[in-house]
Amino acid sequence: MRLWTRSLWALGLLAGALAGCDGCGSDEPEAALPELPSPPDPPPFSCDDPKLEPLVSVHEHLEVAPRDVPLMLDIAKKVGVGKVNVFPFLNEHTDAQNETFLQAMLDRPDELSSFVVLDPHDDRAVEKLDALVKKGAIGVKLYSGHSDFYRKGSIVGPTARKIYAYLEEKSLPLLMHVNASKLEPELRQVLDAHPELVMLCPHYCLLAGKAGRLHKLLSDYPNLYTDVSFGSPHIMIVGMRLISQNHERLRAVLRTHRHRVAFAMDHTIFDELKHPEQFVTIGRAYRDALEKERFAFLKKDHHGMHLDDCTLQSIYRINPERFLAGKP
Repeated sequence: MRLWTRSLWALGLLAGALAGCDGCGSDEPEAALPELPSPPDPPPFSCDDPKLEPLVSVHEHLEVAPRDVPLMLDIAKKVGVGKVNVFPFLNEHTDAQNETFLQAMLDRPDELSSFVVLDPHDDRAVEKLDALVKKGAIGVKLYSGHSDFYRKGSIVGPTARKIYAYLEEKSLPLLMHVNASKLEPELRQVLDAHPELVMLCPHYCLLAGKAGRLHKLLSDYPNLYTDVSFGSPHIMIVGMRLISQNHERLRAVLRTHRHRVAFAMDHTIFDELKHPEQFVTIGRAYRDALEKERFAFLKKDHHGMHLDDCTLQSIYRINPERFLAGKP
């Protein structure tokens, strides 16, 4: 995860050599999208507020809480973000970090929220989750469908199913990495089995290069959200290229499903961060891709989606707040 500061710009020099990335979604041409009608906005939904800021980000990482919270909030503020939803990593320290992240959220509720991270192969996962919910936990992050973790098991394993059922019963949201370009059948299996589960599949559900499939998923599952981050450096580089190549198609999908897309930067913040300004640059690039007709990233010109203010307000604040509250 620390590759962000050590190698992002070096990787940028290699971006032209990258033909794609595992799970970014193909950038091969798709058939033309059908005419996409604007669905009715679910109440309450209003674009009357003319301000785009402050934003709410649903997907960020800290190495240690509360130590890294001030740096995260400072970086977020410089991007126009007023509140961040943060997660620990899945490792031997996760159980302890779930407790400290939860306390950090309770100490700064206006600026910080946090999801519990669970191991879907831990037989005590639901027991641990229930204890944390009783202390104030508001949602769960799973890495189960992430390409780096999927080799360790399926997103439809027995413990994972118990987690989904618990969240559905308690009306708590789930953020789960799913490489939908490879795992769409399993994702659909989860969503079909748990129709009331409010879930966010980040990184355009790894379908930035397949806008038609993203549109179909969001159309079929009214409780499914996505976010606009890309994650690790090589995926962000390719992802920005895919946005540029598919900007008109993605604009149509995001406008049609403007109540199901949330802002995120997927930063990883830690105390030894030597160049925090790079994270500000990355955060601004995510905004530029949504707001501008043309934008620069790694000194290369890209097409942006140039979304209207109502769609931007929805992505920047309305949808993140709805998702964090467990509302479809």
